[in-house]
Amino acid sequence: MEIILRASDLENGKIDFLKGSHKFTKLTICNERLNPERLRYLVHVLEFNDAIHVLRFPECFISRYDIQILAPLFLNNRVTKLNLCMTDICNECLKYLVNILKDCSSLRKLNLGLCSIGDGEIVSKLLESNSNLKVLDLRSNNLNSKGLLYLTNFLKFNSTLVSLNLTENDIGDSDMEYLADMLKINISLKTLKLAMNMISSKGLNLLTNALKTNNSLTELDLGCNDISEVNFLEELFQNNKSLAKINLNHNELVNNEIQKLSQLLEKNSSINSIHLASNCFGDDGAYFLAGMLKNNNYLTYINFEDNHDITEKSIKYFEEILETNTNLTHLTFWNYNISDEETELIDKRLKINRINKKRLQCLQVLCLEKMDRLNMTDEIKTFIPTIYESCLSKKVVTF
Repeated sequence: MEIILRASDLENGKIDFLKGSHKFTKLTICNERLNPERLRYLVHVLEFNDAIHVLRFPECFISRYDIQILAPLFLNNRVTKLNLCMTDICNECLKYLVNILKDCSSLRKLNLGLCSIGDGEIVSKLLESNSNLKVLDLRSNNLNSKGLLYLTNFLKFNSTLVSLNLTENDIGDSDMEYLADMLKINISLKTLKLAMNMISSKGLNLLTNALKTNNSLTELDLGCNDISEVNFLEELFQNNKSLAKINLNHNELVNNEIQKLSQLLEKNSSINSIHLASNCFGDDGAYFLAGMLKNNNYLTYINFEDNHDITEKSIKYFEEILETNTNLTHLTFWNYNISDEETELIDKRLKINRINKKRLQCLQVLCLEKMDRLNMTDEIKTFIPTIYESCLSKKVVTF
C-alpha cells in the first residue's frame, strides 16, 4: 500500500504513526520543495520503519544538501525502488547521489526520467558502482551522442541490468550503431524502450542486424518513430528466438507493409505480442493480420487500434478466425468506425480463449505434478508440450 505525503505533513509529529508500522510499503512526496528540517524528520521516522522499501520524489526540488540528509535511507539497505522522475536535480547533485547509491546494495529499480541528465558518463558510473540495479528509466533526458556512447560502451559488459528505458532522447539513425554494438555483446538486457525518438527504417536495419544473434532481449519498444518499412525485420524474425513483444505503435506502416509483416509473423514462433496502433493501414492490412492467425499459434496479443481506415469489415475477418484460433486472448481495435455490437462479440470470443488458456495452464501444472508423484524422468517430462497440444485439440489425457 502507498502513502502520499505533502511537505506540510513532515512536521509536528504528523507521521509518527509510521514508526513500526507495516501497513505501507511505498512512500511518495510529489511536487514539493523540501526544507532540511522536514527531511531530517522524515529520515528519523523511517529509521523505525522496516516495511517501506519504495521511495518516490517526483517533481520535487532536491539539492546536494538534501541528498546528504536522505543518505541514511539509501544506506540502510531496505530501499529497492527509487523514483526521482521530473526532479529538479543538477549534474553535480547527481554525481553525489551516484556516490551514495554505490553502497545501496538493495536498490533494484531507479527512475531518473525527465531529469535533464544529458551526460551518459554519470549514468555509467552509477551502473558501475551499483552492481545490483536491474531496471533503469532514463526517459526524456536529452542524452546526446557522446552520452549514449558512454552508456552503451559500459553496457556491453554489464551483466545485471535487465530493463533500460531510453524513450524520448533524440536518438537518431546514426546513434543506433552504438546500441547495435552493445546488443551484439550484452547478454542480460531483456527490455529496451526506444519510443518517441527519431529512428527510421535505416536505424531499424542496424538494430535488427545486431538482434539476429542476441538471445536475451524479449521486449523491444519502437513506438512513435519514423519506421515505414518492415523488410529489415525478416532476418530478425527468422533467427532471433527470444524476442516476444514488439511495439511499432505510431509509425508509418501502410497496407503493403502490414502484408509483409503478416507473412513474417506467420512463420515466427517466438513473438506473442505485437502493437500496431496509430499507423496508416486500413481493412486490407487487417485482412492480412487476420489471415496470418490461421497459421500462427503463438500470438496472444494484437493491438491495431486507432487506424482510422479500418471498418467493421475488418472485424468480420477476426470473428471468423476466432472460431478456430484458440490462442489469441487480446485484440485491441478501438475505432470510431466499429459498432459496440461487433466489439462485444469479439470480446466474448476472446474471453472464452482467456478462460480456456487458464484452464489448460492449470492442467499442464497438474500433469507435471502427477509425473513428479510417479517419479517420471526428465526425459519423459519433455513430452509435456505434446500433452498440452493434445489438450488444445480436446483429446483426453489420462495416467
